[in-house]
Amino acid sequence: MSTVVWGLSSSIAIYKAVEAIRLLTKDGAVRVVAVLSARAEDFIRPLLIEALTHAPVYRAHEVMTPDHQILHTALAREADLIVLAPATAHLMARIAHGMADDLLTSTVLAYDGRVVVAPAMNVHMWRNPATQQNVRLLEGRGFVIVGPVEGPQAEGDVGMGRLVEPAELVEVVRTYLDQRRALEGQTVLVTAGPTQEPLDAVRFISNPSSGKMGFAIAEAALQRGAHVILVAGPVQLIPHPAIEFYSVRTAQEMADVVLAHADRADWVVKAAAVADYRPSEVLPYKRKKAGGPWTVRLEPTVDILAALGRRKRPGQILIGFAAETKDAEEHALQKLDQKNLDFIVLNVVDQPGRGFQADTNQVVLWSRDRRRWESPLASKLWIAHWLWDRWLEVVEMKRR
Repeated sequence: MSTVVWGLSSSIAIYKAVEAIRLLTKDGAVRVVAVLSARAEDFIRPLLIEALTHAPVYRAHEVMTPDHQILHTALAREADLIVLAPATAHLMARIAHGMADDLLTSTVLAYDGRVVVAPAMNVHMWRNPATQQNVRLLEGRGFVIVGPVEGPQAEGDVGMGRLVEPAELVEVVRTYLDQRRALEGQTVLVTAGPTQEPLDAVRFISNPSSGKMGFAIAEAALQRGAHVILVAGPVQLIPHPAIEFYSVRTAQEMADVVLAHADRADWVVKAAAVADYRPSEVLPYKRKKAGGPWTVRLEPTVDILAALGRRKRPGQILIGFAAETKDAEEHALQKLDQKNLDFIVLNVVDQPGRGFQADTNQVVLWSRDRRRWESPLASKLWIAHWLWDRWLEVVEMKRR
């Protein structure tokens, strides 16, 4: 049974959220645990929700569970999905800015899965630039914004700001619960970050990759139920504790670890920016600056993606990334064909807000049969979920 932690905030639209909870729980497949904001009880009594959900309803300033666990972390561990509906402008602002001043906001901050947000507010509050900026912040972190819709409002205004209808909200929630299980029982191998190829005892050749895109892909796969193996070069990121993590430095080290584990994987996502060349000679000491030029001979590194393509087993999905600056689509499609890939993801890395080091990205995706998708500019976690949605859709259609 899936568990949804449902946050209810102080809006007249709360009656529609209660109907959505009723529809979601009526067949017994989903358990809803409700958390009220401080003013939500001005609009509804906890007893009504408890009668519908047959589960506890928690108030804003509760701290401990009956068995003496910290409540917000216990709820975050238990949740398969968090839903905030109705979400007022005030609640969205607090979450967008990382506040944790009551049980509901603390639970959201402690949770590392998807959060569905269904706004409900006056049309003028919805249009306010501050609210719109908060919406963009939340979307950029991977939150799913559902609605609002247009119509008459309690204050007599007409316009955008109404909570979506209960049936639509339930459909969205069920979709994301299904996604949570989409990779259950499957193993996903992801590579991330740069490699470093030593010149001498202290110097190396590398690139500016931060590993953020690969880590986001690994986290999104974990959120969908996969066992995740993450192989990363030198980065300043900390993997989720549930991820099987291997830290490497050079292209050869990455190849050794990836090829050792590739046969276990149902999906291999090669998001790392592996160095294409390495010095043919590595000095065991620091070379002193002598005033003249230093000529270094480079040789190709191992082509990990090509090796994976040659040994790909039936049913295994192999995905490559192409970081390009010139003739980008042409080079990406060549890579798709030459390395026996199922998908190629193109990063045009010399554009603002994209590629190396950036917190955001914009990608173009191709499948083997030349279907093409182009993402918006968004956070790397949002892009990771967007990619998984496309990959799973194509693979599921082929398997039917």
